[in-house]
Amino acid sequence: MPVLDQLNRVRATLGPPISRRAPELVAILAVLLSVVIMGVLASGLWWFADDWDFLLTRGLIPSADVGLLAPHGDHWSTGVVVVNRVLLAVFGFENYLPWGLVPILMHASIMAAMWLLLVRLDVRRWTATAIIVFLTFMGAAAEAFLWDATMNLLGSLLMGVLSLHVVLRTLDLRRLIVLWTALVVGLSFSGAGIPVLLCVTLTAWGLHGWRTAMRVASVPLLAFVAWYVEHGRAG
Repeated sequence: MPVLDQLNRVRATLGPPISRRAPELVAILAVLLSVVIMGVLASGLWWFADDWDFLLTRGLIPSADVGLLAPHGDHWSTGVVVVNRVLLAVFGFENYLPWGLVPILMHASIMAAMWLLLVRLDVRRWTATAIIVFLTFMGAAAEAFLWDATMNLLGSLLMGVLSLHVVLRTLDLRRLIVLWTALVVGLSFSGAGIPVLLCVTLTAWGLHGWRTAMRVASVPLLAFVAWYVEHGRAG
């Protein structure tokens, strides 16, 4: 029967449900495994180095507070300061683990957004999964995710990957506002937001033309220049 033959062909094309979802499942399991391993390792750590600048001069000691906009190591670091203040307000100053989980969860979010981005760009799902598994564990570099101060670079990168998802769509005013917000937040975490802004702008240029690219870059660039003129030069 023609209808049954057609259904059989569809079933043969789709294959069993588990096999269709195997690339996603492998990627998800790899990322979750990395979160568990890193979380266990982070539970035995403590604050050090750059952490103390954010703790002692950005809220823990009110009289020493230099404010939200002062640079840290030449970086615009408002995003990191806000995260630290929220963590202090919610968890107090007794356990490092809530701080340690921030870069770990940021890294996991970047991996999830990267997998989806690769698939949207027509990369084969197994190839996307292989890339994500490799990037998830990072070899010796994985120790960087155990230090909460790396949330500055990871925050900028996360905003960049999410921005690329938006740029792939038609950029109406609503999406432009979302894009501007993500890029400004990325800049407010670290100087890594600058190459992120450049990457997103060039992608917008290639997909939508130079006028749209200039609109994409305009608000984040003005925000960064305003911060630099008022505060960044002190770094």
